[in-house]
Amino acid sequence: MTNLTNEDLYFARVRKVCLTEIIFNYLLTIIKFIGGFISGSKTLISDGINSLGDIVSSTVFYIGGKISSKKADASHQFGHEKVESLICLFFATTILIATGFLIYENIISIINKSYLYSENGSHFIGLIMALVALFIKVFLFIFTYYNSKKTKSNLLKAQAIDHLGDSLSTFISVITLLVIYFVPNKNVYIIDPIASIIVGLIIIFSLMKILIDNSKILLDASVDKNTLIKIKEVILSVDGVYHIDALRTRMISNRILIEVEISCNGSLSLEQSHNISEEVRDKVLKSFSEVKHIIVHVNPLDHENENDL
Repeated sequence: MTNLTNEDLYFARVRKVCLTEIIFNYLLTIIKFIGGFISGSKTLISDGINSLGDIVSSTVFYIGGKISSKKADASHQFGHEKVESLICLFFATTILIATGFLIYENIISIINKSYLYSENGSHFIGLIMALVALFIKVFLFIFTYYNSKKTKSNLLKAQAIDHLGDSLSTFISVITLLVIYFVPNKNVYIIDPIASIIVGLIIIFSLMKILIDNSKILLDASVDKNTLIKIKEVILSVDGVYHIDALRTRMISNRILIEVEISCNGSLSLEQSHNISEEVRDKVLKSFSEVKHIIVHVNPLDHENENDL
C-alpha cells in the first residue's frame, strides 16, 4: 500500500473538490440557460453565463492543484505550492473586474429603465429551474467551504466565496421571477438591479480579502501573531532550550516554513545539542500539521543575542 503524506492527501482532496465543481457547474449552466430561454429571463441567462465562467475557473483550479502538488525539484526546492496563490490572485482579479462591470451595467439599467421585462415566456418553468440551480449552488458553497476549512486551502476558500456570490445571484433570479410571476406592475422589477448592485459590493469586499491574503503569501509574509506565540511556546517547552534568539516564519499556500535559533547550555556536546534541536523540530511538526519545514540552529547560551524575534 502506498503511504500518502499530508501534502498528498491535501492536494488529492483539493482536486476531488474541483472535479465535483466542474461536473455540477456543467449541470448548472444547462439548467440556467434552459430556464432563461424558456422564461425569457435575462437575469437567469446572465446567471448561466456566470456558471459557464465557473466551469473555466474550476478547470483552471483543478489543473493548478495538480501543478501545486508537484514535489520539490532542483529549480523549485521548496515545492510549487505558491502556484495556488497565483491562481487565486488571477481568479479574484478576474471576478473583481467582472463584478465591477456587472455593477456598472445595473446602474445603467436603473437609469435607462432597461430592467423592464417582456411578457413572453413561461416564468413558472424559469422559476422552477432557478430554484433547482439555487439548491445546487448552496450545496456547492457548503461542500467547498467545509473542505476549505478542513484543508485550510486559500484556493478552495476563494471558490467557496465565489459559490456564495453565485448563490446570492441565483437567489436574485428567483426573487425576480417571483415578482414577475405574481406582480403585474413592471415598475417593481427595479429590485433586480438594485439587489444585484448590493450583492456585487459584498462580493468585491470578499474578493479584496482574498487578494490581500494571497499577496501576503507571495511576498513571504509571516504567520499571524497568535500562531507565532503558540510556536514560541512549543519551542520553549522543550527541555534544554533557554531562549529563542531568532524566529522567522513564512507562508507557502496553507503551509508554514520556520527558521529558529535557540540558546542552549554552551557546555553541551555536539550530540546533545543536536538531540535538543531534533526534539524542537519533532515537537513543532507534531503540534502544527501546517508546518512543512523547520530549520533549528543551536547557539551557546552566552553568545551575543541577535535580538531578531
